[in-house]
Amino acid sequence: MQFVRGRVAEVVPISGNELMVRAEDTLLGEQLENIFDLVVLCPAILPELGIGELAEKLGLHIGSDGFLLERHYKLRPVDSQNDGVFLSGCCLGPKDVRESVVEALSTASRTASLLGKGVVTISPEKAYVISERCDSCSECVKACPTRAIELLESGAKVKSISCVGCGLCIPICPKDAIDLKNSTESQLMATIEGTAGATTTMPKIIAFVEATSAYTACDLVGLGRQHYPTNVRVVSVPSVGRLHARHLLAAFSAGADGVIMVEGEGTVLGEERFRTHVNEIRKMVASRGIEPLRVFATRTTIPQFAKLASVFATFTERVRKLGPLPPEARSNIKQVAVLR
Repeated sequence: MQFVRGRVAEVVPISGNELMVRAEDTLLGEQLENIFDLVVLCPAILPELGIGELAEKLGLHIGSDGFLLERHYKLRPVDSQNDGVFLSGCCLGPKDVRESVVEALSTASRTASLLGKGVVTISPEKAYVISERCDSCSECVKACPTRAIELLESGAKVKSISCVGCGLCIPICPKDAIDLKNSTESQLMATIEGTAGATTTMPKIIAFVEATSAYTACDLVGLGRQHYPTNVRVVSVPSVGRLHARHLLAAFSAGADGVIMVEGEGTVLGEERFRTHVNEIRKMVASRGIEPLRVFATRTTIPQFAKLASVFATFTERVRKLGPLPPEARSNIKQVAVLR
């Protein structure tokens, strides 16, 4: 019996029942090519049967492969969507020993940095409830991806430690009873109107961009010397899920001819929820007389930043062919601030 420390590159069936294995001996740095009667492959790694129940209890997200999802695979690879809960090893997907050990060390470091201070520092960008408007409908409780909202006798209450400031609970509230600190409804509307009104290059396009990975990707477009039309003006939002149709209609009313929504990958707004949310916005915008082709949505990662230049340029050409938004369409949506 011979043991070789190496990496297998290929297993090729040859005559009869024999198999040829091409591999690299990592100790000697040599290429190997041997014939065997039997090759045993590593069995598939499947998620634990109870992973769904665990994710439900801890407010975690599960990917399409059935494994847990990290906050961001590049920026925060061992952080979950729920602050204070860290992930490592095969709960995230198939890993070898080296990867698992590295992630475990990273998790231990993140945990120590959190607990070692003796205090927890949180971002001020948190959702809050306007109590006099809340009717305890619980829609926000259902919408929160991190279970940061609880329903009390006096109404809904946001747990600041758990809230990640995504804003997904805001457009879902039928009473406008939730807002987001430092990105309030009035602030966002003022930003939209000011940005759309200040743009002079035609056609005017507003890009609502998720504030973390998607906005970083936009920055890298410039740093990478990629070119995209100067008529595209970026408005940073915590998440595309923060947007309601009234925000897009406010942009059109203020002078925009097209709107793009860009969400980062790995955010609390999962793929299915992202598509559903965008489709609902498109329907509401179309009901106000705006062509659906004037609204575009996409997702991106930081390494994919170059594609944004192409997206902006392609969408600009589409809107240019559609022409400016007719004045009568703008006049029909002037009083859209309270649309539901």
